[in-house]
Order: sequence, then C-alpha cells, then structure tokens
Amino acid sequence: MTDEAKKVEPKLTTDDIGCYDWQPGNGARYYMALTESGRGQVITWLKYGDIAGPSFLIIPEAEKSIGAGYFIDKMGIGEDDGLAILDFLVHMGSIEEYY
Repeated sequence: MTDEAKKVEPKLTTDDIGCYDWQPGNGARYYMALTESGRGQVITWLKYGDIAGPSFLIIPEAEKSIGAGYFIDKMGIGEDDGLAILDFLVHMGSIEEYY
C-alpha cells in the first residue's frame, strides 16, 4: 500500500463540541453531545455509559422543524426519550419546533 493510499480525509470536521447534562424534569437525565460540523449540527445521546449512542445530523436549511416520529425512528429510541431530546434541541436553538 502506498503512502497516498493510506491517507484518510475526514467527511466532516468540527471546531466545537459541547457536552450537556440535560434534565428535562421527567426524572431522566440525558448526557448529550452537540457538535458543529460543516453540514450542520450533530446531536448524539451518549446513552451507553456516557461514551456512545445514537446520533442525528440536523441540516439547518432543511430542518427548522423535525417530525417527532421520523426523529425517533432514525435515532432508534423510545418516544419519551425522543421527545425529551427534541425539547433539548428546541431549547438549544438547533431547531425551531417539532411536530
């Protein structure tokens, strides 16, 4: 393998990652990572030992509002958790609303 073949260029790059302990008042805690990328924001719920979990890319031009069912399905999570995370995204200004 040549040196040229070993190069890997990132698909997304980031300058800013914020980690948040979101407590929406329903008795649950959500450790969230919100990352700015070249295409939008990436939300990750760090549900597996606070180190890994489902992610979703929010493209600002396309997703000022997100369908809750779509978001929950793509994240592969339960409805209560999905609605709490969507509340977080509204609170952070990542989306304007969900339906």
